[in-house]
Parts: sequence; structure tokens; C-alpha cells
Amino acid sequence: MYNNEIMEKGRQSKDSLSLRNRKGDAMVLLRKANVLFWILLLAGALGFLGYRVVAPSGAQQRIPPPSAGITVTLYEVQPRLWEIWRSFFGTVRSAQVQKVTSQTREVIEEINVEIGDSVKKGDVLISLAGQSQVALLSARQAAYDDAKSRYDRLQSLFQAGGTSKQELDKANVSVQEEAAKLRDARTTVSRIQIRSALNGIVVRRNAERGEFADPGRELLAIADFDRREVEMLISPTIRGLIRPGMDVQVKSPWGGQTMGKIFRMDPEADSATGFFRGIVRLPPECTLIPGDYVRMEVRMAHKENTLAVPYECILREDGQPYVFIVDGEKAVRRNILVGEGSGGYVEISSGLAPGDKVVKIGAGSLYEGAKVLVSNGLLRTAAGSGVKKTEPGTASADISGEK
Repeated sequence: MYNNEIMEKGRQSKDSLSLRNRKGDAMVLLRKANVLFWILLLAGALGFLGYRVVAPSGAQQRIPPPSAGITVTLYEVQPRLWEIWRSFFGTVRSAQVQKVTSQTREVIEEINVEIGDSVKKGDVLISLAGQSQVALLSARQAAYDDAKSRYDRLQSLFQAGGTSKQELDKANVSVQEEAAKLRDARTTVSRIQIRSALNGIVVRRNAERGEFADPGRELLAIADFDRREVEMLISPTIRGLIRPGMDVQVKSPWGGQTMGKIFRMDPEADSATGFFRGIVRLPPECTLIPGDYVRMEVRMAHKENTLAVPYECILREDGQPYVFIVDGEKAVRRNILVGEGSGGYVEISSGLAPGDKVVKIGAGSLYEGAKVLVSNGLLRTAAGSGVKKTEPGTASADISGEK
């Protein structure tokens, strides 16, 4: 009996353990199924997102209508005047300036001019106090007169035989000495009145009445306004292209301008800068005055009936320049030879003819035989909010030069 109970309890214990094992296996399977579900869900979501990114939308899947052509603007080639100007800068100055000084130390008695006054050659500018020089001149004049009278008396006596030749010669020497002293005195007195050496305008005044005029001190400055000039510095790289007699257009920032000529060029370069100096002479009637800062434009080239196109028309492949011209509705490539450039245009030596319609805007998008749509010059901007108008310019303009 006791044994039977023990055996029954053993069976019950085994059944309980088996049940617990089956429940544990079920939980493990449930957890695995849950993980597998989330993995599949995540994979599906990623696949859907990838499809949305790669696959076009319904609007994008529609095939666009055929294009009418690449929109371009044209530049019609026509013969024109071709000029190249090179720019220089400088300051207007007078070709001649008189610095008025005194050769003796005297008190300034009178100054007869002010800054801006016009003077003529020979006009008295400054009068110095010269009482001592005037007194000396009077004494020299009296001494000369006395020596001359004595010589005249001895000459009469010599002719009558009343004196020797030696005495007459001594009297003659005395006359010459007194004459020299008289000339010196007159020169000194003449310097009391300082005169203008040229026709011009007073540009500086550095003295006042009552001051001492020391030798070498600048009292006034007179500038010759009839001969005005500008100095230009010329690079050695273009020195041979600029010659005396060439026309020069001179302009000031305030609007004054005139046409001058290259008057001369230095035969050697400045040792400090390496530049050559050229002088541009201005006409007497010009309104530019000394001190005006000006821009000088020298015409380096002048050609009639020259073909030129804007820079943006020209493309290059392996160093070979070419353009596209429009033939009907097609773009045709045309190789060209180019010359010098100026002001946004390039001279065409060969490859184009008058009347050719060269593609300007849009040339970079073309290829041989491409269909083109010619615009009237109004191109929509990228944002579509405005227009851009293109117009042909001139083939004559400035290029920066030396200064």
C-alpha cells in the first residue's frame, strides 16, 4: 500500500514537470514569432520606402512632349570700326614753371600779384627795398663820369703833344674799370624789381610785404598755362607700340576732357621703376588745369570693316576656337581664327562672313545639328520671375593699361 502511494506521487510529479516543459517551449516559440514579425514588418517598410524613392510618381512617369529646340539668342555679324584703347593715369602739370626768387637779401617792399592772377613776360612781380643799391649806383655813375672826363682831357692833350701815350692808356684802363663797376651796380639795382620770365598764372605765393627775401627762397611761382602736359608711365612690354604724335584722349573724373598728343618719350627707362616716361602735350584751349588727375586713353589699333563677336559666343575645344551659327533651325559649328579682344568683343580674322547669325546666349548647350529656338532677346530667368534682355554692343572699348 505504501509502495503504491509512492509510485502514484512519482507519476504525478513527472506529469507536472512535463506540463511545465511544454509551457516553456510554447513561450520560446511565441517570442521567436514576435521577433520574426517585427523583422518582416521592418523589411516591408524599408522596401516600400525604397520603392517610393526609386520609382517615379505617376506624373513623372508621363513621357514629356518633344522639345521645340534649345533656346538661344543671336548676334548678327556686321563689318564695323574696330578700335583698341589702352588706359594710363597721370596728373596735369605746366610744361614750364618759374620759381621767383631774389638774388640779394633785401626787405620786400611790394608784392604786385595774388594767386590766380595772369601775368605777362616782363611784368614787375615784387619790388625790394634797394636804397643802398641805388646809392651805390649813383656813386658808380659819378666815378665813371669822372674817369671818362679825365680820359677825354688827356686825349686832347695827347693830340696836342701835351701828354704821353702811357698816361692816356692808364686813363683808358680806369674808364673801363669804372664802366664794369657801373654795369654791376645797374644789374644789382635791376634785381630790386623782380619780373616775370613768362606768360602765365600765379599758382603759389610764399611771401608777404616786410619780410626778408633771402637768396634761393621761393617767393612766387608762375605756371605757363598755354603749355600743359601729363606724364604717363609706359611698360616696357608695350613701349614699341607707343610713338610720339599718337592721339591721346584725356579725361578727368569731373567730366573735363580733351584730345592731346604724345609729345616725346624718354630714350631710356627709369632705373628705379623700369618704366619709360612719355609726355602728353595738351591743347591751350583745354579746360584741364595743373593738379587735375586724369585718365589717358591711347588708341593702339584702328581698323575699318572689321568683324567682331562678343566673348560669350566663342567656345574652345583643344585650343581651337569655334562658334555656332544658325542655319535654318539647326546649329552649325564653325571654326574661326581670332585676333585681339577689347571691351567684351573679339576680332574675327577668318571663319565668319557679314550676315552670319552667331549664337550668343545658349552656345554652351549646343552641338552639331542641334535644333534651336531663336529668342527675341527676352529670356526667362531660372526662377521664371523676370526676363533678361540681351543687346549687341559696340566693338570699341577700353582695356586696362599701365599706370
